[in-house]
Amino acid sequence: MSIGRRFCTGIVLVLFYLSIVPSMHAKSTDRDWKDGIILDSNTERGTRVVPTGNGEISHRNDVTYYQIDDGKIVYVVARTLLSRRDSALDVTINGHVQFAIEGATCYLRDSEGKEHKLSIEKKIAKTDAK
Repeated sequence: MSIGRRFCTGIVLVLFYLSIVPSMHAKSTDRDWKDGIILDSNTERGTRVVPTGNGEISHRNDVTYYQIDDGKIVYVVARTLLSRRDSALDVTINGHVQFAIEGATCYLRDSEGKEHKLSIEKKIAKTDAK
C-alpha cells in the first residue's frame, strides 16, 4: 500500500470517528429529564457463585432499590452492585432528584450531577386522596 493511500485511509477513519462521537454524546444529554423526590431506598444483600477451575468463588450481588415520586407515578428502580467499588448512590431521602425514563431504563442524576443507569422494577400510579 502506498503512502498516499494509507494517508487517505487514515483521513477517512478520522472523519468517520469525528462524525460518530458527537452523536454518541448527544444521546446521553438529550434525555427528557424530570424532577422528582426520593421517597426511600433499601439494599438487599446477595451473592452469586462463579465456577472456577478449582471450585467456586462467591461474588457480591447486592441490589439497591430507590422509590422516586414525580407527582403522578412512583417509580421503583434498582441498581445492581457487583464489585467492591460499587456503592449506593449519593441521594437524599425526601430530597429532589432529576431522572429520565426511557423504556424500562431510568437514568438518575445523583447529588453531584453524575448520571447513573438503573432498571425500572415497578411503576405505581398515584390516586387522589378523597
